[in-house]
Amino acid sequence: MTPNNSISIEIPKNVIDSLRVLSPDRRQQVFDFVEFLSQKQENIADEHKVESVDIKKNRRQRLLGLHSGKGWVSDDFEEPLADEFWDEGTLV
Repeated sequence: MTPNNSISIEIPKNVIDSLRVLSPDRRQQVFDFVEFLSQKQENIADEHKVESVDIKKNRRQRLLGLHSGKGWVSDDFEEPLADEFWDEGTLV
């Protein structure tokens, strides 16, 4: 039975065999290192958490027609571009 906050994983047999031959002090060092890595991983995960933001709450009301008449489209907008336009950017 595993505690509620732990994750059950398969540990490869060679890892377990390697741990068995270590002295108790060395096994403690391995455990401490694993704990260190676990805490570091949790800290990194916490740094990458994104705070949820209510978009509708922070959105300002749009004003329709605010820039009316400020832009224009050329009369030949839908005409095909000349071949020279396409040839300018090619590398030789």
